[in-house]
Amino acid sequence: MRELDGILIPCFEEHKGRIFHFKLGTATKELLLDVPPRLQGSAQKAGWEEVKLKTRPSSDGYVAKVEDLEIVDSYNPVFAEDETIDLAM
Repeated sequence: MRELDGILIPCFEEHKGRIFHFKLGTATKELLLDVPPRLQGSAQKAGWEEVKLKTRPSSDGYVAKVEDLEIVDSYNPVFAEDETIDLAM
């Protein structure tokens, strides 16, 4: 098992007759992710977030089987109700 860090990217890609709904974007490449049903909901919530995955690589090196998923950093902007943003500055 190995750990990978990167951005979890929602997708709809076919590889060897299978449809994949997520891939991991790293500094050097993108890997399609085989996400088990027990982690599908977490993966959907973590789309476009930086994640840390525990994976098992496939023999072709293009697909990784996800064993565990952890969100590393989440960006959720929060604005006060009366706060306004002047974009004309």
